[in-house]
Amino acid sequence: MQVTIFDKLAESQTTETVSKYTPASSTMQLPERIKNSIDLLSKLKTQQAQLHIQIKDAEKSTLTYAHDQQDKNGYKGQFSKSLKMVTDKNAITYTSGDSFEVDQNRVSVSALKNLVRDKFLTLFNVRRVIGFSQDAKGDQGLQGQLYNVCVKEKLHNVCKLSVTLTEELNSDRDLQEQLITCCKKHNLDISLLFNVTDTVEAKEGLDKKIYETIPVEKLETFRKYVWQKKSFLTK
Repeated sequence: MQVTIFDKLAESQTTETVSKYTPASSTMQLPERIKNSIDLLSKLKTQQAQLHIQIKDAEKSTLTYAHDQQDKNGYKGQFSKSLKMVTDKNAITYTSGDSFEVDQNRVSVSALKNLVRDKFLTLFNVRRVIGFSQDAKGDQGLQGQLYNVCVKEKLHNVCKLSVTLTEELNSDRDLQEQLITCCKKHNLDISLLFNVTDTVEAKEGLDKKIYETIPVEKLETFRKYVWQKKSFLTK
């Protein structure tokens, strides 16, 4: 590659800049009391880091034990959200929350449905969100066609005059079916118009329902797809 004057200029400027640079001194004279403070701070921070690791290890083993005990009690019909653990010198209370995360991956949701079968809707809600596709968002003509179809078919609960979809459409399965039928009737492509997202959410009381509906031999598999968000240890 031919070297241009700009290459030479860049090289000379870089060389000159480097040769003139003198690093600033990184040391300074400190008062004795500040030296002592820095030494103490360094020591305490090291101890703090070590304590943090020890606390995490102790919490992990205690939480694992408490969780196992909660499982055993749950399958005996003695479920409790909290468990008090007492030693000769101390007491710790374990508390679990009724808050769960569900793996939303389609394959995982399908596996979860196969695992719990007819109990799925006992344990979970499915929140559907219907929105315009990227194509429809940028196509006012397509949105207008949808609005005209809704007016003709008297589907006033589907979209507003501003061509925004209503919240009712998300939750009303009958309304969704009516919209699908009308779009087919008027040759509107549903897949071109809409994006549909289903989100699986745990129902209230799932922490107890697990033991009433999930066989103990399936519990570990169940927890691959559904896990408790938080549990706590308090003195």
